[in-house]
Amino acid sequence: MAVIGPTCSSGARAGAPILWNAGMASVAFGATAPALTAADRPDGFKGFLRVVPNDLLGAAFVAKYVSEELGVKTVATIHDGSPYTEQLVKASRRAWASLAARWWRARRSRRPTPTCVRC
Repeated sequence: MAVIGPTCSSGARAGAPILWNAGMASVAFGATAPALTAADRPDGFKGFLRVVPNDLLGAAFVAKYVSEELGVKTVATIHDGSPYTEQLVKASRRAWASLAARWWRARRSRRPTPTCVRC
């Protein structure tokens, strides 16, 4: 038996270990945070699978396209504190750094609690 979902990284971070400890794998179609399927992830995430690429691949694609096709050389991100944006910002920074672009990072002063509404 497996669970289809959750739909976002915040839900996966909270739910995957609970499901795996109950003996159920979860297959996500929208949770893209790289840490969820990293080789060194905690045991509670060993039963977490996804059917979409993680943010490392997505960020690399977007950075290359926007830089090479659109000519953008300066980038800014907004980080809301959720697992999704936290890891997307890290992946984007790496991707843009490899293209030698200028990187700006903005972070909201009020740290919201992660919910799937922001996924």
